[in-house]
Amino acid sequence: MFSEWAICQKNSLIFYNFFSESSLSHQTVSNILKRLDSLVNQFLKKKIGDDYSFLIVDAKYIKISPQNKRKKPVLFCIGIREDLTYEALYFKVASSENEINYTNFFFDLKEKGLKGNNLKMLICDGKKAQEAAFLFVYPDKNIQMCCATMQEKP
Repeated sequence: MFSEWAICQKNSLIFYNFFSESSLSHQTVSNILKRLDSLVNQFLKKKIGDDYSFLIVDAKYIKISPQNKRKKPVLFCIGIREDLTYEALYFKVASSENEINYTNFFFDLKEKGLKGNNLKMLICDGKKAQEAAFLFVYPDKNIQMCCATMQEKP
């Protein structure tokens, strides 16, 4: 949970810098940031339905704190239902994109309610760690490399 808190703190700093140049009071900015932290925590704690047919999983590398110049991957998942409606399901800061971190990420999804009964396919960028972790947690499911990644690879 500390990693998610660090993201919130980084966002708080970004928002603070933005709002400090405006006419908003420090108390107003503080109230906005508390509400934002609350919304992020609600998002991370919410249960996930088991009605998703497809999952898109990827990572975005960001700097977690101004003191640490090294970027860390934020693993994230978007769920797509049969009717093609979609929703951001979960994110988690990881130390790297290794199989252990992806396995923990998929177990988190399962614990939050995504049992995989309707799940047909994972769409990802083809990293072996993603694929192995997904099949470990959701065996007998299909994996498809995303089209953008397929076009990038020679």
